[in-house]
Amino acid sequence: MSHRLEACATLLDVIHEHRASYTEQLLNKIGKHWNNAAVLSQDLWPVS
Repeated sequence: MSHRLEACATLLDVIHEHRASYTEQLLNKIGKHWNNAAVLSQDLWPVS
């Protein structure tokens, strides 16, 4: 039982690391393209 729990904990750690890394990359992309996204969103949903 303890081996199974250890394996689950390790797997969760790996997933968490990858998710944090992915989130950071995503935020960097959003930051780089924020102005483009803002312009695009105004084109798609013009504020009247």
